Amino acid sequence: PGKLGPGESVTAVLTNYGRAEYAKGKGESFFVELSNRSGSQLYWGQGLEELVKRCHRGEAVTLTLNGREEFTLPGDDRPRIRNRWSMTPAGCGITVP
Repeated sequence: PGKLGPGESVTAVLTNYGRAEYAKGKGESFFVELSNRSGSQLYWGQGLEELVKRCHRGEAVTLTLNGREEFTLPGDDRPRIRNRWSMTPAGCGITVP
């Protein structure tokens, strides 16, 4: 898997997820790790935490970046970007031992 642009999807195996430091000094965020023949890739976003509740490690899923929205935090005028994601079971007959 690779980086996704708005409207793009990746189908891969959900290998890991949780909270971790996004980047040094940037604070924690939620991530999912997806793996396929191309390797593994981390995807970050607060919205992923709710989506992953319907999926299980080892399950093939399709992750779609539906879009991005700009926002600011109270007391901080810097524009930030929030990814809007969807995740569904792939249901394509892939099995993971």
